Amino acid sequence: MKTRFLKSFTFRIFSVTSLVLLISLAALTLVNSYSLSRRETEQQIYSGTNTLNQAASFIEYRVHAIEGIMNVISYDDTIQTVLSNSAEYYSKNIANWNIHTTDCREILYNSYTTDNIDEIRLYSSTGPASFEETDEFKRLSSAARTEWYERLNSSQESSLWIPGGFFEGEEDHILYVKKISDLQKLGNYLGYITASIPVSKIADIVDQGELTVNTCLAVINSHNELITAKNNVFDDLSDIRTLIDESGLEAEESLAQVKYNGNPYLCGFREIQNSDWTLIILVPYADVLLATRGFQNQMLLSVLVLILICLPVMYKLSKSLNSRIVVLKNLMKQSSSGNFITRPIDNGSDEIGELTQSFYKMQTKIAGLMEEQYRSVNEIKDLEFQVLQSQINPHFLYNTLDMIHWMGLKYNCIEVSEAAGKLGEFYSLSLGHGEKIVPIQDELRHIQTFVNIQNMRFENRITLLIQVPPQLYGYYMLKIVLQPIVENSINHGILEREDETGTITVSGSMDGDSIRLTISDNGMGIPKEKLDSLLQKKNGQKRHGYGVWNIHERLRLAYGPEYGLRYESTVGEGTTVTVVLPVVTEP
Repeated sequence: MKTRFLKSFTFRIFSVTSLVLLISLAALTLVNSYSLSRRETEQQIYSGTNTLNQAASFIEYRVHAIEGIMNVISYDDTIQTVLSNSAEYYSKNIANWNIHTTDCREILYNSYTTDNIDEIRLYSSTGPASFEETDEFKRLSSAARTEWYERLNSSQESSLWIPGGFFEGEEDHILYVKKISDLQKLGNYLGYITASIPVSKIADIVDQGELTVNTCLAVINSHNELITAKNNVFDDLSDIRTLIDESGLEAEESLAQVKYNGNPYLCGFREIQNSDWTLIILVPYADVLLATRGFQNQMLLSVLVLILICLPVMYKLSKSLNSRIVVLKNLMKQSSSGNFITRPIDNGSDEIGELTQSFYKMQTKIAGLMEEQYRSVNEIKDLEFQVLQSQINPHFLYNTLDMIHWMGLKYNCIEVSEAAGKLGEFYSLSLGHGEKIVPIQDELRHIQTFVNIQNMRFENRITLLIQVPPQLYGYYMLKIVLQPIVENSINHGILEREDETGTITVSGSMDGDSIRLTISDNGMGIPKEKLDSLLQKKNGQKRHGYGVWNIHERLRLAYGPEYGLRYESTVGEGTTVTVVLPVVTEP
């Protein structure tokens, strides 16, 4: 029972419709998921680019503000004057040292009104520090062997941002170091000024760029040293520069997809103006897809609910459709048992209903045809008898002509004997042994005999030239093809000339897989309007004799539409008929 159900049409319809439904829903889900993922990626790229630009702008603002303060201090007249004084100057007048250090402290402390700077120091080989060091004034010799001092002096820049690790006790700070130019002597430097900025001032900006939970924002300098980072994913900070170079990213571009440690990320970076810092952002692609996961789960749940609702409905529809097909099947079963007389059945008005009605009409028509066939049996027998009779008559005529031929020879009537002999040969070639296909040589003998008989009638006014290569004689063709064409050339071409004299030339050639036999005459020709319709069947028009249309149609039916007759004619010059045949080597 189970096997029978699995083979039933109901199950097949149900399976196909279910498969179509599942494929459609799966395709819809995939397309929507892809579209949603793409839109979410575009949104994250847009948001990430804005976050990167905003963070870079805030950092640049703080960098610019600190640089501005340091420039004001460096170019202050009091600072310039104090740093120009020597240790000897202060040793002679210690009161001036107190006054100058107090004045400088006021200038430095005024910069502390901003919470960006924790401490400012001045390094010089002259000025107050040359006499005595304080927290604010440091001898340049104490910094001469430090890494930050060497880095600044080896750089062509007048200022640098140095990580706090280069300064003792400044691990939580970033230091801005600047050369103090001597405004009185261009090209000379009075010393160095350093500003200690808490890393948190930059980290706060970076921390606000929380695009996703695992978004990485990092600030590094040109020496691949980390300034600050949020969710740092880099094993080696040099990987950042490598990643930027290999991905082909540009500083002002939107975020683009890259791979780091085999994982896909959305990546972008900005160069921080007035510093050697680079701000880079990495958004894990998994975080981007995570945003679409909830919607995808809802869509899958909706699809499952829709499937559970649709499957029973489709099964009922399949069963209903199959029940109507069963009605048609039973109707056909009755017909197969020979019962063609049934009452009309209402099986709906759709395609199945139309098919049922068409089958009912076909049953009715078959029943009528069977009755008509029964009535036609006797008529067919009569026709067969007539056909047999028509075959007997030509044979009787041939035998009679043969008898006349021998009687003419017996009584020395040469012309009568010759005419009867040629006519007998003509009918012998026409009838043969009942075969439909004969060698080309027999067809040529047939037309030669026909023209000989016609010349006895028309006093040798017709010349027949056969120029067919002997190698074509052994190929086969349909019987009685050339004779009707030659007869038309005589009756409608040559005999319509004033002198009723003419020549018929028969030639032949091989053309690839075809044989072309050409019958040309120098008769009156055929008008163009008649030539165009010569090979077209004219319904309702009575045809006399064995017309060229019959020959053309026989060749096409036997060999195919590319074979048959081809007519060319010029009025007053003659007509050429080409018979196109396939190469047939055996009957």
